[in-house]
This record gives sequence, structure tokens and C-alpha cells, in this order.
Amino acid sequence: MIITTSPFIEGHKVSHYCGIVVSTVGFPDRVRSSSSEKVIEESKEFLINSIKRQAENLSANAIISLSISPYSHLSNQHMMASGTAVTIEPHESK
Repeated sequence: MIITTSPFIEGHKVSHYCGIVVSTVGFPDRVRSSSSEKVIEESKEFLINSIKRQAENLSANAIISLSISPYSHLSNQHMMASGTAVTIEPHESK
């Protein structure tokens, strides 16, 4: 599966828009700077795997316009990933 922050994939065309995929993860209050990089990387990996599974369940073979953003809710830190699950196919050569 191709996953990109771009709204298009060079050399391919979107043949079907399958839907929006979204996942969130929260951080424990106790995360401090010494362990925060590891927690953030693990969280990004969790988010990407989660939206990838969602896209596969929608029969997509790519996710475009991926966005991963931090946000706060009730003084807790969270991270959210969202994107558009699509079916792509190579452009035909002329």
C-alpha cells in the first residue's frame, strides 16, 4: 500500500475514492522529554498501521493526503492521523 501526504501519486491516477480513514492515540501524562521521542515514533507507527487496516477494509490500495497532527483534549495530549483511502492504477502510456 502506498501512503503519502500528497493529494496525488506520480504516475498513477485515482480510479476510486473509498473513504476517509482516521485514527487517534493519547499520550500518558507521565511522558516527559526523555522518552517522548520514542513514544511519538511508536504512536505514529500505531496510527499509520491503524489507518492502513481501515483502508484495506475499504478495498483501497493507497492513502493520499495523509496528515498526522497533535492536539490537546482536557489537558491530555493526543495525536490524530487522517487521510483519504483510494484505489489507484498506473497511468497508461501514450
